[in-house]
Amino acid sequence: MTAVALRGRFFDHEEGARARLWGNLLRVLSTIIVSSLVASIGFAQDAKSEKTGRHGSIESERKEAADAAGTDSLAEQAEEPVEMVVGSPPMVSDDTGTPGNGNWEINVVLDGDISKDSNAFELPLMDINYGIGDRFQLKYEVPYVVTRNTKFDENGERTTEQASGVSSSKVGVKCRFHGDDPSGLSLAVYPQVEFRTPGSKLEGEPDEGGEGGVAAEGVTCALPILLTKEFQRASITANLGAERTTEDNHVGIAASFGVGTRLTDELAVMGEIAGQDLNQADEGRILLNFGFRLKISDKQAFVGSVGHDIQDGADGQKHLYATLAYQHFFQPKKR
Repeated sequence: MTAVALRGRFFDHEEGARARLWGNLLRVLSTIIVSSLVASIGFAQDAKSEKTGRHGSIESERKEAADAAGTDSLAEQAEEPVEMVVGSPPMVSDDTGTPGNGNWEINVVLDGDISKDSNAFELPLMDINYGIGDRFQLKYEVPYVVTRNTKFDENGERTTEQASGVSSSKVGVKCRFHGDDPSGLSLAVYPQVEFRTPGSKLEGEPDEGGEGGVAAEGVTCALPILLTKEFQRASITANLGAERTTEDNHVGIAASFGVGTRLTDELAVMGEIAGQDLNQADEGRILLNFGFRLKISDKQAFVGSVGHDIQDGADGQKHLYATLAYQHFFQPKKR
């Protein structure tokens, strides 16, 4: 996830009718998504899939021809169209793809989260990924964050607080445990841990100039399950996961669903709906997000997205999100 606001953790323990209602709505949403995926798979079971980008689970006529002729696979990638799978960055949803054995994927991300009383920007977020085998991916990311928050005291007087610095780091291991299905269906699990970056300042911890830090206290663990289904001209991605922070024993539920397609061999567009803390009555946040992926070469791409809350979260405000990122894929030279 690259939207800054989706990194906030708002946990309480309120119980009651609205909480039970949200639980029922979440179950209904999950049922609808699963039913839609099953129906889509059944409808398109005869559709011919393509291998694109980093999704090694989907066979391609180009790769079959290259293997038969003994052509180098990296050279063949230059002829492949742009990746159309919904994934992060620039989207909130994560896809099941991995870089491939010994390959690197580096993302330099600029993103912002803007609301009435607060602004937060990651300038930049460095996202580094490394492939182990065809099914595993190691990930490390760390952002430099600039925030501006407006607060009102008991007399109604307005004050503005600013903070900047290195924020919390995140590490993760993605494992695609299903991905050889000829239908183009792949499944993965992506456990991640977010923690205070060594040397970073905590939120509310002022320095000599009086400016506070931006790193969150405690450790947050997340365990999402990822699903990707590729058709010949479109793809769908779904995530469902839970996360918990050491500062609170509550478990938050997050879910997302996205669709992507190619407009040309160089340009793909994507859309998604994503929610966080869906099991909490007053704090569940839901956003609608639209993005693009522009292929520069077989090793480079620009991606971006713009999103807006359709349901506000714990702060009672709807947020606007924007992301722009440069992606670089490379493979060390073979000796």
